Amino acid sequence: MIGNVNNKVKVQSRKVLRYIASAGQVNFKLSGVYSPSNVEVFKNGIHLLEDMDYYFDDDNLKLHVLSTLNDNIEVVIPSSFKADSDVISTLKGGDVTADVRVGVSTSVGLILTSDNNIRYKLFVENDGTLKSVIV
Repeated sequence: MIGNVNNKVKVQSRKVLRYIASAGQVNFKLSGVYSPSNVEVFKNGIHLLEDMDYYFDDDNLKLHVLSTLNDNIEVVIPSSFKADSDVISTLKGGDVTADVRVGVSTSVGLILTSDNNIRYKLFVENDGTLKSVIV
């Protein structure tokens, strides 16, 4: 949940990728960033089980059973949000809770701004420790 964010942030409790299958189709190209361990897959409303019913190969969802014409395939990616700007604000209080990935480099990271306008960049060191620098 993202609390008290400004109106430039589009909050979604989940992102759904929808496909209409052709007869015999088993491969579905995924778009966007996702973690295969954090998705749910449905075929015609039936929840499928990873490994038993499908698997991921790079950025493709692959079904073990051939689809029939017009099968509805849905890939549900929970807890995502997209900011239309570079700013997510909680000036009215509250927390921003999200799965944010930052790079292993001081040039790639997450910028946090304190109440007194000091900007901190969080990044991950090569050894996996979280570090911050004032920017």
